[in-house]
Amino acid sequence: MDKGVESMKCTKASLGIVCLLASCFCFGCASGPKYDSVASSIPVLDSNNGQGRIFFYRDGSLFGAVVQTSVLLNEWAVGKSKAGSFFYIDVDEGECEVSCKTEAESRITFDLEAGETMYVRTRVEFGVLVGRIVPYLESEEVAMKTLPSTSYIGERSGLTPTE
Repeated sequence: MDKGVESMKCTKASLGIVCLLASCFCFGCASGPKYDSVASSIPVLDSNNGQGRIFFYRDGSLFGAVVQTSVLLNEWAVGKSKAGSFFYIDVDEGECEVSCKTEAESRITFDLEAGETMYVRTRVEFGVLVGRIVPYLESEEVAMKTLPSTSYIGERSGLTPTE
């Protein structure tokens, strides 16, 4: 076989692999406006209506970028844990349980006061077959180190109960 033809086949195969890996990476990443672009349009939280706000976010780490799952708040799907993304939800004050499930379920519980803003970071950790997405409660100071690099994926039409 001609060395030129063989070299071209090898180059095409390498290009195909690169394209496949790039598409897998992009599939797992969030697209949307960055936090800094939408922060000024997020409504001010009214503490008189008995609600608090929860920001959910995940950094853009390449580790586990394609692993996604629903984020549940008190058994209701409120959004997705997606690499490089954030969303928020205003909810009635009270006890909140946040859970994420891939091959195993991870959960945290906390109390939300009226007018309070809480920050829940989701992170991919090692699992047996696929990565596990684990929620963590973070301080505003810690959250604000990551939120500016994330993309907004909110705008739900409503909450969805899980089964």
